Amino acid sequence: MATVDGTYAQVQSIYGPGTVTAWLLTILSVLISWIFNKHTRHKDSISLDFITVLLLPVTAAAHLFYQLTRLPVSIVDALTTQDANIVQLTAALEAPLNICETFSLVSLVFVVCCGPWHNSPPKWKRFSLVIPVGLLSWAPENLLFATATLKGVKVHDTVLSRPYLFSATPIVESVWAFLVVCVVYIAGCRGVIWLIKRQSRRSRSSSKAHTRLSSCPGP
Repeated sequence: MATVDGTYAQVQSIYGPGTVTAWLLTILSVLISWIFNKHTRHKDSISLDFITVLLLPVTAAAHLFYQLTRLPVSIVDALTTQDANIVQLTAALEAPLNICETFSLVSLVFVVCCGPWHNSPPKWKRFSLVIPVGLLSWAPENLLFATATLKGVKVHDTVLSRPYLFSATPIVESVWAFLVVCVVYIAGCRGVIWLIKRQSRRSRSSSKAHTRLSSCPGP
């Protein structure tokens, strides 16, 4: 027990099991509301529960980047060292990384729920919040992918308590492909809407001009 306590001595209490469990339950309640509640499913509203869901990954990502800037060793060394003092720092990194990785996956489900399903329009307000927070949560994975996995660090080489997505190249590539598809889809929808509105304005202008000409008295 002393070894475990020593390993996690520098982990912040905000990442404790109580906080994380409450956060996961809040995510579940938001998803249930968005999927099964007819009123919420059709309305692009921002609830307090949804804001609460977003706050923890934003805090975790900022905290994780802050800790990375203060590491006394390289990221590769932090992930593979057996030095007890450095292992404590690695455990402190892993706690917010758990939150970031969890939300980076959950955000994909949120993005799908923001789509034009059940005869309702896209939920652009929700989408505009999910995407930046999702990308912020996904950023640490890409940083660790670039600084560790691409340099040959394998899952069994690390002192982390479990495997993470940055160790699996196909997953990283698939997520980026999904994000690109989402961006193309959104840009295409926006472009079609803009063209339709532009054509509608031209038709109205042409109709008004024709009406004015028809109403003018003859010579």
